[in-house]
Amino acid sequence: MVFGVIGLLAAGLGVLLYVSQGLDAKPRLQVKVLDVVDGRSVKVQTKDEVQVVRLGGIGYPNGDERSIADGRRLISDLTYGRMLEMEVLNEREGEVYVNLRSLGGESLNELMLSLGFARYSAAGVGFRQNLIAVESKARANRKGIWNSNRELFRNAANSHSRGETTVKKDQAFAR
Repeated sequence: MVFGVIGLLAAGLGVLLYVSQGLDAKPRLQVKVLDVVDGRSVKVQTKDEVQVVRLGGIGYPNGDERSIADGRRLISDLTYGRMLEMEVLNEREGEVYVNLRSLGGESLNELMLSLGFARYSAAGVGFRQNLIAVESKARANRKGIWNSNRELFRNAANSHSRGETTVKKDQAFAR
């Protein structure tokens, strides 16, 4: 009898947890990237509208215009004119913060951080463990902006052959 009541309570809690997770689920839409505004923002078209959205968790070192330009170029190479899945992370003060994913599920936000093309920024999205983890790995491996000489970053951003390799490797992202 006691085990029956405990089982019933556990089942009830499980149902409550399942329903509450469903209520917290963020909307996901298929979008087409129409333009890359800067190293953090893109113009997308959904079925119903065209809007400018910000990549959640993406930031750059203050005053580092080269990083922003290189981030913009990477975003453009991987997304311009392609269909992606957009997950809305947060809407705050007129800004929509999103995670863009390939139709295969790879995250552009995570890719940028893992390659060292950007740093994690909690502005607008708060604490995101997955983004912090990929940034930490890039920092530990001294990739991109985390390389003290920025040699890897210059190679990734400026070397045509290396850039092609990176983009080709990550082309699955955009399909």
